[in-house]
Amino acid sequence: MVSIEEIKFKYYNSYLDECQALAEELAKDKSHFDDYCLAQFYLIRCLFEKSQIQIAKEKFNILSKEIRDRKGENVDEIDIFMQITYQQHLYNLDLEATEENNCILLKFTQNYKDQNENQDNYVKGLYLYGLGLYKFFENFREQSDIECVHILKQALDEAPQYKYEIINSIGMVLYDKGLYQESIEYTEQMYKDNNRLLGFANNLAFLYAQINQHDKAEELYLEALNLNPQNTVILNNISHFYFNYKVDKKKAISYLYKSYEINPEDSDTLYRLGYYLYIQNYLEENQEMPSKGIEFLEKSIQFNQFSYKSYICLCSIEVNKHNYEQATKYLKDLSELKPKSGYILFQIAEQYQFMQQYEKAIDFYQQSLKFKLSTTIFLECHDMLSSCYYQIQQHEKSLEIQLQAINYKDFKEDVIQNDIMKLVLNLERRNNNLSDYKKLEIINSFYGPIQKKLHIIHSQIIQNKEIKKGLFLKMQQFNYTLLLLAYNKQIIPFLKYQNEISHWDLYID
Repeated sequence: MVSIEEIKFKYYNSYLDECQALAEELAKDKSHFDDYCLAQFYLIRCLFEKSQIQIAKEKFNILSKEIRDRKGENVDEIDIFMQITYQQHLYNLDLEATEENNCILLKFTQNYKDQNENQDNYVKGLYLYGLGLYKFFENFREQSDIECVHILKQALDEAPQYKYEIINSIGMVLYDKGLYQESIEYTEQMYKDNNRLLGFANNLAFLYAQINQHDKAEELYLEALNLNPQNTVILNNISHFYFNYKVDKKKAISYLYKSYEINPEDSDTLYRLGYYLYIQNYLEENQEMPSKGIEFLEKSIQFNQFSYKSYICLCSIEVNKHNYEQATKYLKDLSELKPKSGYILFQIAEQYQFMQQYEKAIDFYQQSLKFKLSTTIFLECHDMLSSCYYQIQQHEKSLEIQLQAINYKDFKEDVIQNDIMKLVLNLERRNNNLSDYKKLEIINSFYGPIQKKLHIIHSQIIQNKEIKKGLFLKMQQFNYTLLLLAYNKQIIPFLKYQNEISHWDLYID
C-alpha cells in the first residue's frame, strides 16, 4: 500500500518519476480524501518540476475546485500548505500572476488562523509561513522591506516539520533582498544535510554565481541538472550563468536549445533563446541569427501573449533599426494587454522616450505612477518624466516633478538615498534656463521638509570621494540656491535697519 510519507520522500529526494508514479497510484482512491488531495498535489509539484507547467496549473485548479466543493470555506492544514506551496511555484514562473493570486493566499492564511487557532492541531508556524510569504509577494519589488524575513524565521521556529519548505523560502527571500551570504548560510545548511534535496543545488549555484564563485556555481548547476534533467528552470539558469558569468555564449545557447526541446512552448525559454541569438549576432556578425532570434521572440508571444519581456525586446530591436512604426505597434499591443501594470507601463514609456516621442512617454510615465511601483522605480519614473518635460522646454514642470520625488518619503535606505541623490544631481543640470527667483518660487510651493532633505543630501554628496569635481561645482551652485531660499524666508522678514539690509544684500551678492 502506497503511503503519503513514501511519496514525500521520493519528491524531496529528487526521485520525481517514482514520486509521480506513486502519487498517481494513490490518487486513484478517494476514500481517504486528505491522502487523495496530498497525492494529487505532489503529482502537481512533480509536473511543475518537470516544466509541464500548463498541465500542473490546470490540475491544481481542478483539485482546488474539488476541495472547495467538499469543504466549502473551511481551511485546514492541508489546504493552507497547498496554497502556500502553489504560490511559491507560481512566483518562479509568473510574477504578474503571483501578485494577482496573492489576495487568495492572504484569505486562506487568515481563514486558517480564524478557524483553527483554538484547536489542538493548529500549527501557528504554518500561519506565519503563509503571512510571511504574503508580505513578501506583496512588496517583493521593495528590496529594503525585510519584515517578511523576520516572520518566516518565526515560522521556522514554530513549525520545524515544514523545515524544507520554509528554509527554501527564506533562502529565496534573502536572495531577492540582496542578502546573498545569509541566503547561502540557510540554503547550504539543508544541502549539507542531504545534497539530493530538490532544488537546493540549483539555488546554491545561483547564489554562488552572485558572489563570483563561478567554479563552485558551475559544479552545483551540473549536479542539479543531473538530479533533475527535465527541469527547464535549471537549464535556463545554467544558460544564464554561461551567458553572463562564464561568458561562453555558444554553450549558453546550447543549454537553451535543450530546454526548448523539453518544452517548445515555454515563453521564458523562447524569450531567452530569441534574446541570446540576437545578441550573439553582434558578436559574430552572423546574418542568420537576427531573424532566428526574432522568430523565437515572436513565438514567445504566440504561446504567452503576456510575455512582456519579449514585447519590450522586439520593440528595442525595431528602435535600433529606426523602424519606429513597428516598434510603436509592439508597444500598443503590450499596453492593451497590461493596462494596470505600473512596471510595464514604465518600460513602455522608456521605449517612447528612446524614440524621442516625449508626449507619449510623458503619458505612459504618468499612467505608471497611478499603480504600484517599487520606490526605486517610482523615483526613476519621476526622473525620466522630468527629463521628458525638460526636452519639450517645460522647465518649470521638470523642476516640479523632481521636487515631488525628492519630497516623497524619508530616505533611510541606501538604495532610496542613492536614487534621490541622482535626482538632486540632475536638478541644476536641467534647470539652468530658470532664474533663481523662479526656482525659489517653485521650491517654496512645496510642503514638507524638502529643504532639510536637500541640505542633508548635499552634505552626503560632498563627502563622497567617488563623485567627480564637476558634480561638486553643480552641487555648490544648487546650495547657493538653497541659501537664497533661506535668506528669502528666514532673514528678510526680520530686517529693520538699513545697515542690516545692506550687510545681507552684500552677502547675497
